[in-house]
Amino acid sequence: GTWNTLTWNSHRCPSFQGLVFNNGTERLGLDYQRMIRIQHMLYIAARDHVFVVNLTTAVDKIIPQQILTWRSTDVSKCAVRGRNSDECYNYIKVLVPRNDETLFACGTNALNPACRNYRLRTLEQVGQELLGQARCPFESRQSNVGVFAGGHFYSATVTDFQASDAVIYRSLGGEGRPVLRTVKYDSKWLREPHFLHAVEYGNYVYFFFSEIAVEHTGAGKVVYSRVARVCKNDSGGSSRVLDRHWTSFLKARLNCSVPGDTFFYFDVLQSLTSVLQINQRPAVVGVFTTQTNSIPGSAVCGFYLDDIERVFNGKFKEQKNSDSVWTPVPEEHVPEPRPGSCAGEGSASSYSSSVQFPDSVLSFIKTHPLMDESVSAINSQPLITSTAKRTVLGLELDKEHHALFVAFSSCIIRVPLSRCAQHTTCKRRCLHTHDPYCIWLRTGRCADVAPGFNNPDLFYICVWSDVMSAAGSDVNSAVDSASGQCLTH
Repeated sequence: GTWNTLTWNSHRCPSFQGLVFNNGTERLGLDYQRMIRIQHMLYIAARDHVFVVNLTTAVDKIIPQQILTWRSTDVSKCAVRGRNSDECYNYIKVLVPRNDETLFACGTNALNPACRNYRLRTLEQVGQELLGQARCPFESRQSNVGVFAGGHFYSATVTDFQASDAVIYRSLGGEGRPVLRTVKYDSKWLREPHFLHAVEYGNYVYFFFSEIAVEHTGAGKVVYSRVARVCKNDSGGSSRVLDRHWTSFLKARLNCSVPGDTFFYFDVLQSLTSVLQINQRPAVVGVFTTQTNSIPGSAVCGFYLDDIERVFNGKFKEQKNSDSVWTPVPEEHVPEPRPGSCAGEGSASSYSSSVQFPDSVLSFIKTHPLMDESVSAINSQPLITSTAKRTVLGLELDKEHHALFVAFSSCIIRVPLSRCAQHTTCKRRCLHTHDPYCIWLRTGRCADVAPGFNNPDLFYICVWSDVMSAAGSDVNSAVDSASGQCLTH
């Protein structure tokens, strides 16, 4: 097989659409699942393959430097199950670095999930294949996240063929800490979740997802976005309560809304960044959309991690019986040490392990995982709102080469962060774009600032008063342009 690239005539954005055969007449398709960047390499997980692109050479064409092929051997068994034949492939759903030398991958494996370890540089398999249950979903459309933290693999997905048992799971840690999971078939813990992101930060692993809101008591099902956290040193509960289950699992609603007389909510989380700094404070930024039966719209909201922690240290929410409304738990009804605490820290500092927590604490956390308050967005409003439709599935920024890789289901495109060459010899257009990557050379040409470029004798310096507002409008137009190109393919 060979690969197929496509160059857009309008903006010359290189594209990768997967492997082609028979002299380019037969295209297998990409079926993009996820991508990660490790140093100067971009790893693209797709159907039956992982494509490795060298970012230093992927300027004019996106051509894989390495291709890992992992096809399922269980195709015949998959067909017998009577499911959609499109699922009888190996969709690579987990692709995370295990350490500096090893890449951990899991695939649906034709409805029989499996995991493998590969050498990062050579893509050679290391060791035996592992069972993928609770680490990887069964079908390509099912959501999942995974991250290694402290030697353990933290995953969130479904554990069964029918997708009825959603789970947040810890495994592969060897001896020391047990395998842990969320409580099975308990809608207070998880209710039809769609997992988006997992991140390690401090003493915790945070999970971001959307789910059917158990606290919404009105008619119909309503989706809320959530952040949940677990302690990395969680060892599970006692033999009586929460044995081999999380003792630190807490979750809260993420509030991305436009304020006013009546708030307009963007309730459905679609994607999320890793931890970054905003105003010198750790934060995450996510894309949210409206409910599926609502007016279509999307927004970008940011959340400070210390605001998330403040909510987790606040009041719990409870429903006394199935007919009553949800209300805050009075402080005098919350046992000690505080439920959700990590052993050896805070009010649980006198406990060396969570298995020693009193049954009253374990019983409380089992029935009260939901916090009362929502996490407010930065500035209590979205950073960006839009009503345009998007089908972007993944983004990866290549700062060094001034490019953004945009993933759609059928293709990956490389969008330059600036198009200074378009302004060629027009000084006014060059300087008035307010593009921080464009400079006007004294030789009479508009050019990109190369990484590390620092020679003021060669260019004019342009100062403007409101870079952020200009950049915001440029970002929107750039995304409109890029998504429009890929939507036609």
